Parts: sequence; structure tokens; C-alpha cells
Amino acid sequence: MSIQFGLWHRFGQDVDERELLDLGQSSAGHALDGSFVACRRSVGMGLQSFITHERSKLELRPKVFADGCMVTLDGRIDNHAELRDELNIGDADVADSFLVAALFRRWGPDCFSKLIGDWAIALWSLADQSLYLARDHAGTRTLYFEISGDRVRWSTLLDTFLRKGKTVELDEAYAARYLSCLPLRDLSPYPGIRAVPPAHYLVVSLNGVTRYRHWEPTTKERIQYKSDLEYEEHFVALLRQSVRRRTGAGAPILAELSGGMDSSSIVCISDRILTESGAAASEFLDTLSYFDDSEPNWDERPYLSAVEAQRGKSGIHLNVAAENRSFEPLDPNTERCPPLPGTDRHAAERQRQLAEAMATGNYRVILSGVGGDEVLGGVPTPLPELSDYFVSCQLHSLITRALAFCMFDRTPLLHMLARTVATSAAAYTTLLADRVQVPPWIPRHLQRIAEDAGSEAAVRVPRLGFPPSRIENGVSWWQLLETLPHLYPSTTSRYEYRYPYLDRDLVEFLYRIPREQLVRPGRRRSLMRRALRGIVPAAILERPRKGSLIRGPLVSLQRSQRAIQSIFEGSIAGAMGLIDERRFKAELVEVSKATSPRWWPAVIKAVQLEFWLRMQGGVSLGAPNRRSISESLRLDRGAENIRAGSAVR
Repeated sequence: MSIQFGLWHRFGQDVDERELLDLGQSSAGHALDGSFVACRRSVGMGLQSFITHERSKLELRPKVFADGCMVTLDGRIDNHAELRDELNIGDADVADSFLVAALFRRWGPDCFSKLIGDWAIALWSLADQSLYLARDHAGTRTLYFEISGDRVRWSTLLDTFLRKGKTVELDEAYAARYLSCLPLRDLSPYPGIRAVPPAHYLVVSLNGVTRYRHWEPTTKERIQYKSDLEYEEHFVALLRQSVRRRTGAGAPILAELSGGMDSSSIVCISDRILTESGAAASEFLDTLSYFDDSEPNWDERPYLSAVEAQRGKSGIHLNVAAENRSFEPLDPNTERCPPLPGTDRHAAERQRQLAEAMATGNYRVILSGVGGDEVLGGVPTPLPELSDYFVSCQLHSLITRALAFCMFDRTPLLHMLARTVATSAAAYTTLLADRVQVPPWIPRHLQRIAEDAGSEAAVRVPRLGFPPSRIENGVSWWQLLETLPHLYPSTTSRYEYRYPYLDRDLVEFLYRIPREQLVRPGRRRSLMRRALRGIVPAAILERPRKGSLIRGPLVSLQRSQRAIQSIFEGSIAGAMGLIDERRFKAELVEVSKATSPRWWPAVIKAVQLEFWLRMQGGVSLGAPNRRSISESLRLDRGAENIRAGSAVR
């Protein structure tokens, strides 16, 4: 995962190379394979290389072309062969950034929708005096930007924008949503610094910023086959393709193996691909497994052992027991303040464990099973399928399928139908931001800010004219993207995360097939279980759904209740009006007694934000100008227009 950064003086001042090098100084320590910059009049770009696959060796520096186009690319374009054919380029070793420039010349910004893979791109077009910032459909690479006066800055990392000794201003909307455990979308802790949303590209011009979506998970398109076997074969073919794309030649890879179906299937598919090529078991991927023997609902050892036994290769095992957690801040004398809240001493220790594990094999890549549960129908509910039948007036199919589910779990038919009607209505009326309630210790003014920020978020889920199951796909997709681990990088080491279940070709297939292929009566994740028989151990495919991992966090909160209460005696968060300390302490008692356990994640968020504020030293609160934000955001034929200096301050 290379780091790209850049600077544009919008009103003509030339960029000095030293100015650009200073911009990349904060992230230079992560540039294990070199750091290069290029300037062309008012625009400068930098690339700090972190080689993880063969084609990334072609992306060591910014590309500058004769027509004034400049490009930096972090990531991997998986369909580069097809794109080369489309452009009549015969050289297989042409860099992906070269392809992007050629595609842009032919199709303009529509080219971003043609790129399949894991990538983030910065492209300067001299012809239209515009900067294009884009992320792939799943946002597998981070990319932030800031507009301040005539200066536009962008970077993979937030560190690039921060200056030592400067008082930090905290974005109030970010704080409100962070403390409420609500999706953060394109917000950062710092006013004026935003993220390019996944599946979007930004056009930054002299007139401001325009935001466009180049990929949409919510679709009306359907894939309809005649037999289950056709769905199963197509699924396995796409999963194999996805794993192959993410396990090609390059830096050593460490695959997470939790004992669940998602990570296990990725490892087993990789083994199958290598076995068919004649590789020995010693050449299989190395694996990393986490365990917590204190959790009664998380005994993963029998399941991950079944996979290790099948492949004849053991992996690295790390103890991540949550009940041993102590709520202590980082030492400001020995630790630098992370750019994002969330790292306390417990989190730092887990980061250290992971760094040591990665160092044992010089691993640079982590293969993750995140996303499989969400895209494969992990929640065993028939309601999205039944709602589709209801809104399309397919009453015979509605009654037949409802009866099948009712007979399995003994739910009264009328009750199931009533829930179907309610789910159908909610699909067209419920906003994405309404899915999570705000903790009771959040002040009312902050609750309103959290709601306002949600209503003005970068993500919109189209609803009118779409079946409820497709709307649910869109909702779950954007929620899933908030959980990806690369969004919360380690403060000590950086790794590249790859997510086979978020492969665009695979996701588009799963979001277009009939819902009944994914969930059947008494058979959650039906397609996956059918398709992977003989590949993944039966013990994994037939295992019950994982239980909720709540015991460990609650035990740690009980043990640390007094320590946490002392943290919020005259806290910075309380003084800034972010938390009602009295209400927080009262609710902490109820959470610790497990009489109100739902708020335990929000308790931890509050502690982590308080620690982060203390590490910052000087901090002030940047109140959002809600009027200017609402005036500057509007939809226009698929574009979201943001006037620079308002929503992006």
C-alpha cells in the first residue's frame, strides 16, 4: 500500500519541490521502497512506494505525460489485460497509471467506472485545469483532501495534513458521530479535511469541488439461471478469480484464519488453486489466527484446527482476550499521538503483537475475510425476499415462501406477513442514519449535529423503483465499508489489507442473483454451503452462527468501572460539551452490571476519544456551519456539488 500525496496552487503559483518534500515528510518512514516527487508548474505529486505485488514495481514514481497529464496510483488494476486490449496496447508491462491516463484521454472521468481492483488515484488534467481524486468501489485505499484558500492538498494519510505544535481543531460533526457509534462517512476529526468516499471521484476545479459516484451497489439488474448448480459453479469461479487476484506474485502474504466460513473458504480456495498448479503444502499461504479462551461464544480452536489439519500447515496464533483489557492511555512521553482516536494502551499492545507476527515472515499483506457474511446472506432472515414478492404483487410466491419459513421456525403466517409489510414500508422510508440510536450521555445539541451530518452524508441509497432486497444490499454495503480494518491503521507499522469477498465482480454477481439462493428455510448462507462442499471442511460449513462476543468487554468494563469514572472527573470531553459526565457515569454503572449492555461500544468510544484529546495537548472545537453545508450540497443528474469553502472549509 503505497502513499500518494500532492499539492495544487489553484491560482497559478508554482509548486516548489522542497514544499512537496516537506508535505511527504510525515509519512516518509513508511516509504520502504523509495520516495519520489514530480512538479509541473502549479501542481506537484509524490509517491512513497510500498511494493506488495509484481505490478506495483511499475508504480515507483508519479507519471508525467507530454500533454500535461499527471497520475499517481496506489493499488492494483485487476482487469488491466482487458483494458489494454480495449486500448490496443500490446505491452503487458505497461504501468496501471499509464493505462489510467490513456483511458482518461478516451473517456474522460467515465474511465473510473471501468477500473476493477483495489485502487486510489490522483489525476491532474492540464486540458481542463482540474484535479481528479478517485477511490475504488469498496474504498480499499484511503484518500483524504483539503482545500484552504488557493491551496489543494491530498494524501493517503491524515498525518500529511498535521503539523507539530499546532493547536488541533476537532470537527464537531465527527465527534458527534464517533461518540454515537454512527457511520463517519467522509468526515475526519479535522474541520476541512474530508475523505474521498468509496465508489466516488471528485473533480476539483477553480470553481470548487464536484462529487460523482462511479459505481452503485443498488441495482435492478438480475441474474437468473435454470438450476442451483449454475449459481454454485459461477460463485466458485468468481471466488477463485478473486482469491487469485489477491494472492499473485509479490510480497509475502499472511491470511487471517478465524475458523469462520469466510476466512476458511479463502484459505481453502487458495490451497486448491496451488494444489492444481502442482505446489506442495509448504507453499500454501501462511495463516494468522486470533483466540480468546475467556469467551464462551468464541471457541474457534476446533474450527481453525480443522482447516490447519486439512492443509497440513499450522499458523500463527495470537491471544486477544478482551476481558484482560485495561483502560489506560498511551504514554505521551514515548508514543506519538495517532491521527485518529481509538488507540489506547490495549489497542497499542494488540498492534505490537500483530507487528511482531508480521515481522516473522516479512509479511506486507493481510488477506481478510471481512465482508463475506454481509454479501452472502449471513443474517438468516427471509424478509428481504418476501418483501420483494409483496411489492411486486407476486402473492402466490409470497404465501408459498412465507409458509416454508414459518413451518421451519414455527412462526405464525400472519405474523410473518405483518413483518413483511412493515419491512417493505421501511425500505422506502428509513434513512441510513436512523439505524443506530444515540447514547443517552450525548448532549441534545450534539445529537442534532450527528443527525444533520448523517442526512448530509456522502452516501445516498437509491430507493424509488428498487426492490426491498436490493435496497437492503445498498444499506448493508455502505455499513460494511465503515468496518474495514485498513481505515484504522496501526500507529507503528502499515500493511496492505486485501478483501476477496469485496471483489467487484463477485459482489455484482451476489447482488444480482435471487435472494432465495442465499437464504433458505433453516439454511443460512445456502449458496456458500452448497458450492464449497469438498473444498472447505464440513465442520466449518455446518458450524452454527458465531455468538455475540460480549462477555469479555463487559468483564473488562466491570473491572475498570472506577478507573473509567475517574477519567470523566473533569474530562476534556466534558469541558468541551461532548459528553454529559453525570449521565455518563450513571449509565456506566448500568452497562457494567449488564442491565444495559447495548451501550458498551459507546463507552469504549468515549474513553478512547478522551485519551486522544489528552494526547493532543491543545484542542478546540470546530462547530459545523450547518447552514453552509446544507446550501452547498445538492444532487444534480448523479453529481453531488460541493462549493469549496463551505462544506469543505
